[in-house]
Amino acid sequence: MVIPADNPDAHVTRPGVDFPRPSQTYIMASAGVLVLAFLLRVWNLGAASLWYDEAMYGWLARKFHPGLLSGQYMLVEPLFVWPLSWWVRCSDASWWLRFPSVVAGVMTVYAGASTAGRIAGKRATLCTALVLAMAPALIYYSRDAKMYAWVFLWVICVVRGALLYGVSPHRLRYLALYIAAGTALCYTHFAAPLFLAVSGLGFLACFARTFRVVLRWFMANALIIVLALPFIIVEVRYQSAMRGYVFHAPPPDLYALYITLAHFFTA
Repeated sequence: MVIPADNPDAHVTRPGVDFPRPSQTYIMASAGVLVLAFLLRVWNLGAASLWYDEAMYGWLARKFHPGLLSGQYMLVEPLFVWPLSWWVRCSDASWWLRFPSVVAGVMTVYAGASTAGRIAGKRATLCTALVLAMAPALIYYSRDAKMYAWVFLWVICVVRGALLYGVSPHRLRYLALYIAAGTALCYTHFAAPLFLAVSGLGFLACFARTFRVVLRWFMANALIIVLALPFIIVEVRYQSAMRGYVFHAPPPDLYALYITLAHFFTA
């Protein structure tokens, strides 16, 4: 990025990537990858019957009322089930119930590719978009009528906010994105603190160079906790009601722990 030397107010903030006007070929290629991502997720979307969890969330959405969010009888993720309750008023078809996950999946591809482009340029944008568009795990969960496609989207937005805030000049709009996406993640899945802990530690390891940056980072995470506190209280209430047996399953053994860690690091 070139700064005119005769401008006394000009200052170089970081050795950034120069972003010239996108060419028509680049725009067409990017649009093509997004169309590919959409087709891979929407093809034969209603061919398979709803499995148990999908049907359960569809039933919760159709029977939704504010009392379900109390956590006394079940744990209902408000940022997933409440919007879904409005969506299912239009149709009860299985493809319609799954279509919001398709939208979240395509948005994940766009957000991830856009983040890569801001960091490393056009080639990284197209490569990242292609990888995310064809990733089997992302395709699977983008065709599933549960919250996991939205979890991927919020995680990508959390990572985008952390990465772009971490580099100079540490713009606050990216920290605001991190806070918004982190809060949305907390209201979408109860395991959000695990994802936020990983991103938080990674940020501190890579970008903790000044006291101001670190202080703002801790303040941002504290704000996420405050904003997510209502659902945290609901989770604690549900844990107490279930006496710790949240998954209705026996305690995990070493093999289950190994599989869980393998899946976590693969993701």
